[in-house]
Amino acid sequence: MKEITLSISGNKESQSKKLAVALQKKIEKVALLKSKQEILLSKINSYKELYNIDIKDTETTLYKTTEDYIEKLLSKFKQKSFSQKHLYMIEELIDSDIEFLYKNNYHSERFQVLIEDFKQIKEERLSDQDKTMINSIMKNVVEDMGYHTGDDDNFDFDSFINDMEQQEDQKAEDHYKNYQDNQKAKKVITTDKDFAKIYKTLAKKIHPDLVTDSQEKNTREQWMKRLSEIWSQRNYMELLKFKNEIEGTDIYSYELAKSQYKNLISQLNEEIQNLESQEYIIKHHDPETAFYYQNFHARSQNAVNKKIQNYLVDIKAEIDKTQEEISHFKTQTSTRSFLNEKFQRVNYFDIDF
Repeated sequence: MKEITLSISGNKESQSKKLAVALQKKIEKVALLKSKQEILLSKINSYKELYNIDIKDTETTLYKTTEDYIEKLLSKFKQKSFSQKHLYMIEELIDSDIEFLYKNNYHSERFQVLIEDFKQIKEERLSDQDKTMINSIMKNVVEDMGYHTGDDDNFDFDSFINDMEQQEDQKAEDHYKNYQDNQKAKKVITTDKDFAKIYKTLAKKIHPDLVTDSQEKNTREQWMKRLSEIWSQRNYMELLKFKNEIEGTDIYSYELAKSQYKNLISQLNEEIQNLESQEYIIKHHDPETAFYYQNFHARSQNAVNKKIQNYLVDIKAEIDKTQEEISHFKTQTSTRSFLNEKFQRVNYFDIDF
């Protein structure tokens, strides 16, 4: 990047040079962070491609095999010939596999039917006393969380959760709308007057109606579109670059008022903070990217390929394990033996029924 020359009204040349160095460092850091983010996203996209080619179909097979497992467990859960202890074990296994599929954002009509069937069986086996007790417990839990449940003793927890989710979704939507409105208002309030003058001057200078040549008019329409976008974001650095570009001067030379420089540095600091936050979100929280980064990122392509293959091996092993466990549910005797061995092997619980 070329060296920035800066002239700030009211400042000595030596002071302006120091401020120019500080400005240049901020600009270079923004450019570096943007470059790193582009490289990161490019790598993650390559991980996605490898995942789709090498893993996706096998992973789908795992999910469908898990559905088979839930269905087989459910067929046993419906039988009344099992002891309460074994029914509890089966219920725990079904819950665990449903959670596994939910966690991996798996959806299918069959899966939904299995969930509804499982839920219905559990509800049918509850006595009125059990239902009343559970209802009372859940009502107390909800009220302890600060929510008002009303005086009705027939509190429906599922309905409450649905209502609460709808309310939270509406709150989130309202909050986002208010945030956008506040940001627009903030931009208007905090707009630097000197930068606003630059914008207005440029808008008048490049307006398409000032020319008749169709090619020149088209060029100016593109300029106006770009200028409008820059101004809607109040991106002062891009505004300065665009001004110098239109005027045909060196884009690294700027004349600023003190307030302009201050606002420019503040804006660059905010952009740096946002870019650093975005990188963290991409790596750890964004559902579109975090999974691929956390599971397959490595320094070399060979290491990435190895992670892909290891992940695939683990999935295939899980499929084999699930299919092998399904084979134990042929009879009641084999089912009981399997459940006793499985829960004893993992030392799951020691409860007397």
